[in-house]
Amino acid sequence: MRTFDNSGSHNSSQIKMNCTTAVQFFFRQRVYTAGQVGTTDSWIKFRSLIGETVLDVFWADWIGSYGSQQVQAMSIGVYDLCTLRMDYHPDLYALLRTKEALVIKNAAADAVEYGIPVKNHPDVYTLWGAVDDIRNMHKIMEFKVRRWEAK
Repeated sequence: MRTFDNSGSHNSSQIKMNCTTAVQFFFRQRVYTAGQVGTTDSWIKFRSLIGETVLDVFWADWIGSYGSQQVQAMSIGVYDLCTLRMDYHPDLYALLRTKEALVIKNAAADAVEYGIPVKNHPDVYTLWGAVDDIRNMHKIMEFKVRRWEAK
């Protein structure tokens, strides 16, 4: 369990995270080729270079929804809504704000085939709403995901 303290500000409180869920991120890239009709979509896995280590699996606090939040989501057809909290990563934060994203829960290897996320897999979620840099501290970011339910 990690605790972040925001003491010293007018809204002092603690944020607790229990990052036990491995997640991977994929972002849609649309490419237009001159002379062709439409665009070609590809999914790019997010990787981060830290020193000489390349990371493509990140750890998050995966919190399921319940109560009025779940009832409200179910009223519009969303049956699996979750909130993720994780360490702030500036590049990931920027991409989550600007690109279409898919999140793979538990970094499930069978949720990706030939480098493309399988959208009907039970561990594939899509970003639902905006990403938040909590209290603009650049320490924790939070966002909601919902299970991708393609028919």
